[in-house]
Amino acid sequence: MSVPRSGLLVPVTRYPLASSKNATTNSNTSPEKHSYSRSNKIAYPTARHHNLDALLKLEFMNRFGERKNRMKRLISAFVLALAMALPTAAQSLDQSLDQQFADPPEQSRPWCYWYWLNNHISMEGVTKDLEAMAEVGIGTALIGNQYFGAGGSGPIEMLSEEWWDVTAHAVREGKRLGVDIGLFNCPGWSQSGGPWIGPEQAMRYITSTEVSVSGPTLFDQILPVPGDDSGDDFQDVAVLAVPVSKTDEKTLRERSPKVSSLPKIENASRWVDGDLSTGASLALSKGQTSQQIDIAVAEPFTARALVLRPSNGFFRANLTVSAWLNGAYEVIREGVYDRRKDTENVGPMRNGAVYVSLPAIQSDRFRIAFSEFQTGPGDRGTRLSEIEILSAPRVEYAVEKQLGKTHPTPKPAWGDYSWPPAIKEPGFSYVADPQAVLDLSDSIDEDGRVTCRIPEGDWVIQRIGMRPTGTKNSPAAPNATGLELDKMSREHLDTHFDAFVGKLVSRLTAEEKTALKYVVADSYEKGSQVWSDDLEEVFESRYGYDPTPYLPVMSGRVVDSPEASDRFLWDLRRLVADQLADVYAAGLKERSNEHCMKTWLENYGHWGFPGEFMRYGGACDLVAGEFWAGGSLGETECRAAVSTAHAYGKKVVYAEALTSAQNWELTPFKLKARGDWAFTEGINHFVLHVYIHQPNEQMPGMNANFGTEFNRHNTWFYEGKDWIDYLRRCHILLQQGLHVADFAYFIGEDTPIMGGTRQPEQPAGYDFDFINAQVLLERMSIENGRWTLPDGKSYAVMVLPPLKTMRPSVLSKFRELVAAGGVLYGEAPEHSPSLQDADRADATIRSLSEQMWQGMKAGDSGTRNFGKGKVAQGIELQSVMDTLELPADVSDVDPKRVLWTHRQTDELDIYFVSNQLRRAVEIQPVFRVSPERLPELWHADTGLTQRTAHFEKLEDGTRVPLRLGPAGSVFVVFRKSADALSNPIVEVKGRRPVTVLAEGDGVFAYAGAAGQYELVRSDRSVDRFRVNTLPRPLRLSAQGWSLGFMPGRDMPDSIELDKLQFWTDSEAPSVLHYSGTAGYLTTFDFPASRLGNKDLRFELSLGSVNPMARVWLNDTDLGLLWKPPFIVDATDALRAGRNELRVDVTNLWSNRLVGELNHPDGFPDAATREFTPTWFAKRRLNKGRRIQPSGLAGPVEIKAIQKIRLRN
Repeated sequence: MSVPRSGLLVPVTRYPLASSKNATTNSNTSPEKHSYSRSNKIAYPTARHHNLDALLKLEFMNRFGERKNRMKRLISAFVLALAMALPTAAQSLDQSLDQQFADPPEQSRPWCYWYWLNNHISMEGVTKDLEAMAEVGIGTALIGNQYFGAGGSGPIEMLSEEWWDVTAHAVREGKRLGVDIGLFNCPGWSQSGGPWIGPEQAMRYITSTEVSVSGPTLFDQILPVPGDDSGDDFQDVAVLAVPVSKTDEKTLRERSPKVSSLPKIENASRWVDGDLSTGASLALSKGQTSQQIDIAVAEPFTARALVLRPSNGFFRANLTVSAWLNGAYEVIREGVYDRRKDTENVGPMRNGAVYVSLPAIQSDRFRIAFSEFQTGPGDRGTRLSEIEILSAPRVEYAVEKQLGKTHPTPKPAWGDYSWPPAIKEPGFSYVADPQAVLDLSDSIDEDGRVTCRIPEGDWVIQRIGMRPTGTKNSPAAPNATGLELDKMSREHLDTHFDAFVGKLVSRLTAEEKTALKYVVADSYEKGSQVWSDDLEEVFESRYGYDPTPYLPVMSGRVVDSPEASDRFLWDLRRLVADQLADVYAAGLKERSNEHCMKTWLENYGHWGFPGEFMRYGGACDLVAGEFWAGGSLGETECRAAVSTAHAYGKKVVYAEALTSAQNWELTPFKLKARGDWAFTEGINHFVLHVYIHQPNEQMPGMNANFGTEFNRHNTWFYEGKDWIDYLRRCHILLQQGLHVADFAYFIGEDTPIMGGTRQPEQPAGYDFDFINAQVLLERMSIENGRWTLPDGKSYAVMVLPPLKTMRPSVLSKFRELVAAGGVLYGEAPEHSPSLQDADRADATIRSLSEQMWQGMKAGDSGTRNFGKGKVAQGIELQSVMDTLELPADVSDVDPKRVLWTHRQTDELDIYFVSNQLRRAVEIQPVFRVSPERLPELWHADTGLTQRTAHFEKLEDGTRVPLRLGPAGSVFVVFRKSADALSNPIVEVKGRRPVTVLAEGDGVFAYAGAAGQYELVRSDRSVDRFRVNTLPRPLRLSAQGWSLGFMPGRDMPDSIELDKLQFWTDSEAPSVLHYSGTAGYLTTFDFPASRLGNKDLRFELSLGSVNPMARVWLNDTDLGLLWKPPFIVDATDALRAGRNELRVDVTNLWSNRLVGELNHPDGFPDAATREFTPTWFAKRRLNKGRRIQPSGLAGPVEIKAIQKIRLRN
């Protein structure tokens, strides 16, 4: 018998719980897992024993062995009985899932990041870590070697022979213990680099120098390498002569400028002196949020471009450009200046020019206004070296569009890499004709001297080449740090793989290699790259035109037209994204697969990600998201991984789970709501972040400034097995069948892109996925009017993003699928974004749009039938679903407080429902399921399943009333049943709680209070019954309790309590700051008259507990209570007469560490100093840090539950 933690007892089959496991120590270097004495007084082993550690371990192992053997016997008996009762294959399938839920299989085990910090590693620690992981149910450890400036370096230098030996030892030990091993593909967590990568193998970008020349003439001159150094890492790409108009190229310095500013800026004239080595800073102060700069020239001229050249100008501001027209300043253009974050991973051109296009305006006075200034962490300076206003146009935001400067925050939103359309002006005499651009690449020698004849006209000669972006793998040990690998070169990828992962593989035997399963690529954080070896050939093969004449666009010069230049840069960004997926991710997968390993990749990036998240993730074996224990990080990352996995047919969706920046202050309960949120997003396998390697027995030991402490030195690590079992059961069910979603949101073709957009969002009660062009073109079809993928996953409606661009191949596919019966929502595209065969492509887009949208324009509302399908825009999405007669998948719940996800197999509908509040809720959701499938409640915290008899079949689905505890959750599983309930309970009248269950051939109500009950059935008949009397709750006395502590923690063995209370209410500093497990012990008498009634069950309620408690009643382990309500079935453990109750409460390290900061020489009330905490990163701990309430305060009560049989 067991109890759902809602507080009402129900009969279930209960699988034995794991044993109590708690870390303890009798010094700061000798922790052991500890089990407490069973005597009626808390008599722990003391120092007089000659081998305390051995005694503690022996007692623990004896108890653990007893329970483990008992579990084996019970499971063996269950399996035998099950095997004898399986007459059909269909029953076998369902019952197998029941069994897996109760006793999760190995593949359900969560993984963990296993960080080895600052070379602090040891073989002994590796073995103990892996043994601990195996014990609690962690199935895979992903080794990442991290190094931070603080904390010093350990004894085993990374990449040394000894380091390789320890790493190989980890693989061998993992094989012995059944814990699979993965390895980050380079030192550090991001991304793919090391000291073996040379400049010619690194990520590179385009840079150039130029000189002006008039022809005809013989040009014979050395063109300098871009930059201030020797240029040893510079590689030539091309030398080009670009035709220009000398008049349009005239600088402000040549126009006799005068500069004024408000507030006044000294030396403002340096901005127009034509000298990039000079400059001035904006006059910003703490209260100053705007800056105005006026520039006047001698004679009016036509302005087409503003160029701002920063020099240590790392800020963001809105720009307003005005011109003096008709006697006043008029705004002619608005834009943005953004050069925040001075680090390599947001682009190699952090001081790159900001180009702003202007409409062709003639004036002699211009005003530039900066407003709404922002700076990023660590940014400094508002210095500009030059301001240019030109008659010649420039490519607006050319630096950003070539990814020379990427988004300065870790979470670029959809649309952050979109820019206003190019300004169009009739005639392009002032821009370079691509056919007139001369390729002089054969005219340069090894010294950089160019010798050639220049035709008549004005020209700019550019030396264009590649240089490394400067990004390096991190955070890695200094000797293991090097340039980041070129992500667009398979040759260089092979070099990288062989230099690190390959070296480990070579040290293992064929048998040992079977434990090395995964190669890890964490979230992309290493910025953009723009060019690579022979990229011109790849580009021309992809787009059908030579990119070389368009390379001047990279320096801001317009080639062909502003629009054509933008399209060239679009093609380049798209190619970079595709190469990141098709060369880097796919290549890493191929090399890993050669060694029977799989790639595990997070398919997004937080700093400078240049890819498309879906294609990038689709190219790997296993795709993963990420989410933190608090905050919003994960909202983009998880859905990116989930949608990619669904779109590319990947059953399991991983997530780097529950990262935090807290200080030993998180518990399973505090993690639960956020973890359940991730499950409802579609994540179905957690990778815990982070298990930090513990090289020795100092405690709490190695830690970092991030991550939740999932390691063997954490106080609740071993007790956390019950929570891990919860995760495992969730994994099992959430990996069944296919995810159900009705909306697919097309992400468009623009890159970079880290997540999609929903404009408009789907109505409440429906789920969604994102879809990309590759999946649309290669994997999508229409079946029964739904957009269907090869594995059967399908969507009712495809929604387009608010873009005016689409390539012909994509729109042609949409046309084909709509004609076949698909429903498409969104406005028609107007042209192609690409320069590839642009005129014909645009004509095709216009033609296809007219066919499909049939005259509907931007801003219109309506629906058009096309073939067997339809196109809609501007109307409510709910009205589209109403037309399709498709009700919400889940209705009648508040989406802000109750979340859900839905999986479906041929036999089952599986809904996971999560209460996100820290208080209990009662809800009555309606699930869109077939009426012949009946609901069951599967509780992942205990492994119990119930056939509820309280539900109502409606026209749009089945209503199932649910009561969810604080942060509570349940699986509502629908399946056909041989014992169909033809007349279920649809309403419970009255305020008294009652649970109604179908058990065997009967229906039973469980009531926790005396009184009259009325249960309304689906045929409106009423079952009435009365519970006349129930035994009064037995409240245990608050006196007579003792409290025992773990030895070796500067504590007495035990203390007598005046009353039952949290130990953090004590005035004794040592007790107040105690961290670990403490046992509350008492005895009580239970009346014999209350036992023996088979229709009575008894629940033990602990009242107030923080944070978790394992309950022992008369030497019987009733299990770990790790979340409220702290209630457990005590029926089978109760005795008539005297009973012994022990409640082992485990709290957090933070209390003891705050105590150490307040009492560095020891607690004044402690007799001797036995334990000195040792930890690595202090994080935010300080003397004033709040003490975490810890202990048991009650009231402790035993309550009766009455079981009543109802008519069938």
